[in-house]
Amino acid sequence: MKKRGRSIIYTVFFLMIFITPSLAVEISPTKANLNSIQFEKDYTFFLTLINNENVEKGIEMKLAYPSMYLDKYVSFEPKFFKIPPKKSRNVKISMKLDESIPIGAHTLETQPISDGKEVLDSFKLTFSIPGAQLHKLSLDKFDVIGDSVNSPVYLNISLVNTGNTVEKISPRLLVRKDGNVVDIREYKTEYILLPDKIEPLLLMYDPSKLNPGDYSLELEVTYTEKTLSEKKEITLNEEDGGALTMQEMRSTNYTVGLIAIFVLALAATLAYFIFPKAYFYTKKLMLLRRIQSLSTRQRTLESTFERLMSDVMGFVEDSNKILSKYGEEYELK
Repeated sequence: MKKRGRSIIYTVFFLMIFITPSLAVEISPTKANLNSIQFEKDYTFFLTLINNENVEKGIEMKLAYPSMYLDKYVSFEPKFFKIPPKKSRNVKISMKLDESIPIGAHTLETQPISDGKEVLDSFKLTFSIPGAQLHKLSLDKFDVIGDSVNSPVYLNISLVNTGNTVEKISPRLLVRKDGNVVDIREYKTEYILLPDKIEPLLLMYDPSKLNPGDYSLELEVTYTEKTLSEKKEITLNEEDGGALTMQEMRSTNYTVGLIAIFVLALAATLAYFIFPKAYFYTKKLMLLRRIQSLSTRQRTLESTFERLMSDVMGFVEDSNKILSKYGEEYELK
């Protein structure tokens, strides 16, 4: 029995090692590199997207977040399309760079969207713009919002890139008590800072595991083998600070749910009973006004026609008088 159990475990283990599930949508190729760059030159790349599933896939071609600043230099053809089951589709990527692109290394990463979700596979194109590089960041603002251990503390930050390269940063927060580090918060999101730009950031820190007291918050921003740091002193207390307990959240959610149901029911009632009547009543008034307007126009036209006919008849009578008078004079002569 033990041997049989071990054999099953070994079999499952080897299957997990050697059998890797295929991606729903694969991209080929997955990477490329440009050794040299010429401005205003058209660069073209072709990707093949493969649908490995038995259902049709809707695809939208987009750039991944770290590459979005390159969007104005890049276009996809087609941008929106569908791939039948077990079929593939070719996509053309066109890129034209100009002198506005910052100096330094760049990575153009595509992140296609399949039916509203990101495709796990991607294509990365690396290239570099030559020139003397200047890496320099400064902290324009560092404010701490919140002072309770029972509610989140927010770090309101503004970073300025005064260099000439694109900087990618992942901030880190060190919480110190009496000089000792008592907590570390790593922010995994990679933020992009373009040259001569101010990037506002709002970071959240959860102090719930800290005791009330005085603390030092040290923000560290690492970029291109450099570190920018700033400290802020803060006193945390036990005041609620507006935070809701779980019971209050449940109660609030319940109340909000009831209100939402009431609003939806009221909207449905209005849509079913009131709005149609109001719609047809409005249409009726519009038609009546149109009919009245037409009637008024008709009466105006009739009056105008009568005046015109009266003028014509008067003109005919005057003409006959004139003709008869001249006819009598002609006969006398």
